[in-house]
Amino acid sequence: MPALIRANLFNQQPKLQNRTDISFFGLTVIVTGSNTGLGLAAATKFAEQGASRVILGVRSEDKGNNAKQLIISASKKLNPTCIIEIWHLDMMSYDSIRSFAARAEKELPSLAIAVLNAGLTTPTYQQSAYGWETVLQVNVLSTVLLGLLLLPKLRASRSARHVPVLEFVGSVGHAGRAPEVQHDITEHAPPSILASYNSEAALAQGMLGMPQYQRSKLFLQAAVQYLGEHVPRAADGRPEVLVLSICPGVVKTDIGRNASGVIQTFGVWLFFAFARTPEEGSRTVISGLDVGAAAQGGFYREDAVQE
Repeated sequence: MPALIRANLFNQQPKLQNRTDISFFGLTVIVTGSNTGLGLAAATKFAEQGASRVILGVRSEDKGNNAKQLIISASKKLNPTCIIEIWHLDMMSYDSIRSFAARAEKELPSLAIAVLNAGLTTPTYQQSAYGWETVLQVNVLSTVLLGLLLLPKLRASRSARHVPVLEFVGSVGHAGRAPEVQHDITEHAPPSILASYNSEAALAQGMLGMPQYQRSKLFLQAAVQYLGEHVPRAADGRPEVLVLSICPGVVKTDIGRNASGVIQTFGVWLFFAFARTPEEGSRTVISGLDVGAAAQGGFYREDAVQE
């Protein structure tokens, strides 16, 4: 069994705190990868708990509209005036990412929270249009780019009432030790550590492509730590933007949608037997927003800031 699944699946505490006491009244929130699973559950909680505007960053408009109707139906009693918007976002396209961030800059009076949830894992080697293996492309390069481009809007939205939050969905698997890819450092050294895993050989290690997924979350955590250290602090000593990553645990989502055959059958059984529901996983998305400066550049899971 992959170390990621073993570490996360069987060590999850039985029940996470459900922070329904946190109010998002009057706030604008972005959630990427929000047409299904964890992202949809988190967006629903934002709407239920008072957000004035929830933006779903999704690739498929049809799936986004289906998600929108589900959120409206779930939140109409608690927050009937919440505006749910579908914004196109393709994490495989830098142009799409730049357009999404530019739209946020231009159209949003303020942005209180951005939850960058979109991600993938796959056992099949594919390259993006930019020459990167797709797990590294989406989970690292595209996600970090979007975070960087949203930071100015988040910083400009800080108020006495609210410190904006840039929250990345990471994984405890980033702490796992994946097999290393060996290179001839004298003749064929890659230009960066990231590039050293940009290969079919790296993806082929382990089951389900999980070592590559773990590495992608390690690279992401390194970026989170760096951003946390370099975001300026305001006069009150608090960061202008809280930057952190969270791990919701193993959640029943379609992140492994590219798996097939026996692997998929085993995975489906395992997930439905032991994994959290998207609603349970989204509790960490919400509670992580209320940790404060102690989590700056850090990692939050199981209701606590972790090493």
